[in-house]
Amino acid sequence: MLVAGNPIVDGLQGLRVQSVDALPAFVPDDDGANLPQHPQVPGHVWLRHAKQVNELIDRALAAGQGVQDFPTAGLRHRVEGIRRCCCPCHAAIVYPYGYVLEGFVCHHLYSGSMPTPPVPALNELLAGAHVVSLPMRVKFRGIRERESLLLQGPAGWGEFCPFPEYGDAEASRWLASAVEAAWQGFPAPLRSVIPVNATVPAVAAERVPEVLARFGRVDAVKVKVAEHGQTLDDDAARLAAVRLVLPEAAIRVDANGGWDVPAAVEALTRLADVGLEYAEQPVPTIDGLAEVRRVLGAAGTPVLIAADESVRKESDPLRVARAGAADLIVVKVAPLGGVRRALDIVAQAGLPAVVSSALDTSVGIRAGLALAAALPGLPYACGLGTVSLFDSDITTDPLVADDGAIRLRDATADAGLLEQYAASPERRDWWLARLRRVHALLAA
Repeated sequence: MLVAGNPIVDGLQGLRVQSVDALPAFVPDDDGANLPQHPQVPGHVWLRHAKQVNELIDRALAAGQGVQDFPTAGLRHRVEGIRRCCCPCHAAIVYPYGYVLEGFVCHHLYSGSMPTPPVPALNELLAGAHVVSLPMRVKFRGIRERESLLLQGPAGWGEFCPFPEYGDAEASRWLASAVEAAWQGFPAPLRSVIPVNATVPAVAAERVPEVLARFGRVDAVKVKVAEHGQTLDDDAARLAAVRLVLPEAAIRVDANGGWDVPAAVEALTRLADVGLEYAEQPVPTIDGLAEVRRVLGAAGTPVLIAADESVRKESDPLRVARAGAADLIVVKVAPLGGVRRALDIVAQAGLPAVVSSALDTSVGIRAGLALAAALPGLPYACGLGTVSLFDSDITTDPLVADDGAIRLRDATADAGLLEQYAASPERRDWWLARLRRVHALLAA
């Protein structure tokens, strides 16, 4: 009882199999025999080709199963719809979409979404563009002010805030994400409350209680390590301070690729004593991640490896999974090109996922919450509590954690706050020029 399709094939929009009980078993041909198991439904496989989908539909019809229009409601019914979509993928990389009749519904099905709309005209983006600069409470990623370009569209607000050092091609995925949020909207959620972790920057150990106090009660903490100019002793002291304040919390570390393999093995072997949930991007390369994971495993060091930059900055975000380089992946909506593309990557990677943010305002956090709400499973607290690192926000109802979680809701920019935190004319011009360049790439 399975069906899958290719996103760039026409012909099945609006079909639904009413009953699965009589559906004949479908055996993949040689072309599909070695495809990986579906990550959410054991025993189901991905089928890539239109002829396989068409054959399955033909079998269903021959067995007397009715086909009717696909409904947008009744999402918890045992039998779900089958649908083929046409969604362009960034950089012309085609990722197969999985459609399963029972047990798991791909986001295109449960959202009832239409094909991805075209990129809005530049004048539409400029008409709703606001550039802000928000002060940080502590230095994070080496900055004390976070700049962002916010876009207002027919579906709400989107955020375009790739870091200044990112090139236009990489930034185009961030714009695609902002356009999805403001012009298309998000998939329907499966949950309305999202657990989040606290984030401790690379501060001195004595500042840890102050930083944690801003987050309230949390069950998980991410601690930055491997900061340039600091030592392993600094990292160990910071983790010990977190453990002292929160003796029962899950602690994860994020090195942002700051170690080489020997340094990562040494550091994680030592830091494991505090009890680590996982280590995020300890080294910069996929091969390095695989080696760190192998060495730690052989030594019996109980630290899982998570890939972040090796997913969001790679031209092939699934390579880390194929290489066996990580136990889980960290997914961020903006760098991956939007909620729907992130959902596809998680489904195909077949690894547990942690949803995180890229130091966003509440507008960007709203997109992260949409991803976390739409994933079939959410085994880890999400790194979406970073609004607490800002002195202020652009909404009067900031998306900050309450009792370790954020309630799913929209984020609407406030006109007064947009004016209060408006960037300087020079910085506004810089961001609008960047928007024009990146829009040209995305529209092409």
